[in-house]
Amino acid sequence: MRLSNRRAFVIKALFILTLLITAQVDLQYATADQFIGQANFVTSDDIEYSQQIKLATPLYFVDKNDKRWIARADQYLPKHLISDEVRYMVPLPSDFDYIKTASVYLSQSIVAENEWVETIEILYPALIAEGVHEHLAKMIFAVVYAEGWRWEKLGSRCYAMCHAGTKVLRWRPIPDYTKLKETIHWVLRDIPSLAAIKDRVSAEIGQPGPHIFGE
Repeated sequence: MRLSNRRAFVIKALFILTLLITAQVDLQYATADQFIGQANFVTSDDIEYSQQIKLATPLYFVDKNDKRWIARADQYLPKHLISDEVRYMVPLPSDFDYIKTASVYLSQSIVAENEWVETIEILYPALIAEGVHEHLAKMIFAVVYAEGWRWEKLGSRCYAMCHAGTKVLRWRPIPDYTKLKETIHWVLRDIPSLAAIKDRVSAEIGQPGPHIFGE
């Protein structure tokens, strides 16, 4: 390795180490509904990952119950939380306006260590913590509830029965996008409660997934 390349490697390693130490210190003093860490991404020249991003360091969200939700480092994540169908249908905030929220949620969907119904509850407070306005945060919540990733928590009986051998069982429901567009306008106009949003969106999902049941 040339001296200049070695020096660049050492500087990058020290930078990442500093970020890790800072995140761990901040995590000790975290308050409710707060992000700890930065959304620092590294790029890949591999065309296989051209539509994905990867965090250089872990990112945490601490919820109101003091639970730590983590977006892991060195884990490839989709660039977009919301599908092209919706992004081309209605104006949305920039992905960078809620990149931390998206990173935590998408990382959680991959590792499947928590129930999806529990994980999706952090979306709204995480969006607010990231500075997204209430009406836009509720719109994004509605969209992700309608078409976002869902999964079976690792260790559930599903993995020992009908999907034995599956590493992680994930799926995306298929909503009626015409009705979803109407729901988005309703959310932006009336700014309803999260409970009302979930009730309305649930009625618009034609194919919710393989099956959902308690453990």
